[in-house]
Amino acid sequence: MSWASGALQSILGDPRLVVLAASLLPGLEARYAVILGLALGLSLAEALAFSALGVLALALALTLAVGVLDSMLAGWASMQGLRGRLGRLYARLRRAAVGRAGPYIERWGSAGLALFIAAPLPVTGMYTGSLAALVLGVRGARLAVSLLLGGLASLLIVAMGSALAQMAIPG
Repeated sequence: MSWASGALQSILGDPRLVVLAASLLPGLEARYAVILGLALGLSLAEALAFSALGVLALALALTLAVGVLDSMLAGWASMQGLRGRLGRLYARLRRAAVGRAGPYIERWGSAGLALFIAAPLPVTGMYTGSLAALVLGVRGARLAVSLLLGGLASLLIVAMGSALAQMAIPG
């Protein structure tokens, strides 16, 4: 058990709460929280259920956060000083990203973003997908669906790999 999971367990006590809390953390998210749950002695079904709750909570929270952040940064563009420079930089980055990736988002829509989120690779996942959505202008229900489907798909990919590994290792 890592020091982080040990700290979470000493604070939260119940391994199910540890999995739920870990599923909300950047870098871990649900896909790695399910592995943590198995390491803490939860059944695959319990680890999946509490990780999936984390996906749902994170999808809702990040969807709301992206909208708030977009409004805030767009509002800064008309200001003076550092905030104004950051707001104008954000506006330029967003225009460039929409210009380059917009046709792909239009063509592939939520499925393209969900596939990016689902890939269990470094620098993918729900947090990074939310940042991409922020720059690309994906909002609301479209973002929530992408986050939810991508997060659940990633969770299932890692859970299947974990289950196969458990079956292959005797004992």
